[in-house]
Amino acid sequence: SHRLNDFVKYDLAADDLLETDIPPPSLLADLRSFLDDEDAMSLSDITLMVEGIPVRAHKLMLMRCPYFKAMLLGNMSESKQSVVHLEIVRHRIILAVLEYLYTDDVEIPLEMAMELFVAADLFAIPRLQSMCERRLLESMTVENAASIFHTADVHSAVSLRAKALGYVLSHFEAVSKTDAFEDMARSNVELVFEILRSR
Repeated sequence: SHRLNDFVKYDLAADDLLETDIPPPSLLADLRSFLDDEDAMSLSDITLMVEGIPVRAHKLMLMRCPYFKAMLLGNMSESKQSVVHLEIVRHRIILAVLEYLYTDDVEIPLEMAMELFVAADLFAIPRLQSMCERRLLESMTVENAASIFHTADVHSAVSLRAKALGYVLSHFEAVSKTDAFEDMARSNVELVFEILRSR
């Protein structure tokens, strides 16, 4: 006992009684499920009419977007309406915007990345715009580079514009022969001059 009285006995079973597993958070999954849940959406307090199709939503979630926040809290007539007509985006795009506002995330198919980028700019949602920008840059090709450059210029997307210009310059011979380049030249010949000066 003289040699062993510094030993301490631990009762591990007693420690287990104090531990409990905490399930992972479910807020984002719950919010995403609301978008497809008729019961949850029956509690919505606003309907957006887009392309003649009603899209129900919750004002509290729309408030995350400066565009809707100004609409709902400002002196606009829409602030007192339960049905608001939106003509600046297509139905498919507003659904993607809503998914982002409810969950901070959205899958961005390539074929709608540019249109969603424009909508994110219109609605003043910079993080969504950056997500679209990344998707566009990941998929930039000779065929669509001029179109991306042109759209970035129109919407003053400085970072996307610079990267698209860099791509156009490094692939100029091929890009200049595409339909997208011709369309850009017809819409804004100054961009063509800028490209030529930058070579």
